[in-house]
Amino acid sequence: DLEKLGKSQLKQLEQMIQDLPETTILIFWYPGREVILKKSSTYRNFSKLVEKIGCVTEFVLKTRSDLVKILCKQAEKLGSAISTKAAYDLIDLCGTELNSLLHELDKLAFYALGREITRDDIFQLVTPSVESSSFDLAKAVLQGQYQKAFQILDRLLSQQQDEILLLSAMNTSFLDIYRARAAQSAGQNEDAILQAYSYKGREFRMRNAMRDCSRFSMGQIKRCLDCLMEADIKLKSSRVDHRIILETAVGKMILARQEVKG
Repeated sequence: DLEKLGKSQLKQLEQMIQDLPETTILIFWYPGREVILKKSSTYRNFSKLVEKIGCVTEFVLKTRSDLVKILCKQAEKLGSAISTKAAYDLIDLCGTELNSLLHELDKLAFYALGREITRDDIFQLVTPSVESSSFDLAKAVLQGQYQKAFQILDRLLSQQQDEILLLSAMNTSFLDIYRARAAQSAGQNEDAILQAYSYKGREFRMRNAMRDCSRFSMGQIKRCLDCLMEADIKLKSSRVDHRIILETAVGKMILARQEVKG
């Protein structure tokens, strides 16, 4: 993050990129950060410097409606069809990464054999993203569906997902629900949260959280976040098997929900 660099560090970086050998290619890649040049003089000045000796390119995230159009057209090219509603379901399940969506669409079209791809096809064949599965796990815990929660966790672990990234996704899902519940308690709607936090390209996360959060108390959600924080510390500092840490965290969240409810 350029804005976290000191003046001397930033100056060293600027000097370094101006003295690069001709055989060197240096890439600054910011996939998880929204950089608004108009609002950041640091990034604006740095980008101008880069443009003098290289190039600056913005790869704008496609909106959900853009992705739906792409999926519908691609389905036709594959000799099949997919409705707008089903395409949105596919995005909700897989996320907004275009390559993953097209891969799943290829699989669905091959299965459909020329007929229209249905919602049943999608929910039966598509592998949910970690983000989608983590939200389902959070709902299962808070709704008291304990067997389902452990089944989802087992499926994610069987896919050999990195445990730390998996825990981060779980924490994000609970945080979404917490923000949604806090907004509802304050009489605010989904738009207020989208303006306050960065959900660009992932608005569906908050929409889903707003839809489900009213069934849970703030106390339940807070206790679950505490359990996840404890698990995060153990994952990064303990030699205990990571699977055991995650399973223990889910178990503690289940107990915490019962205690708060009681």
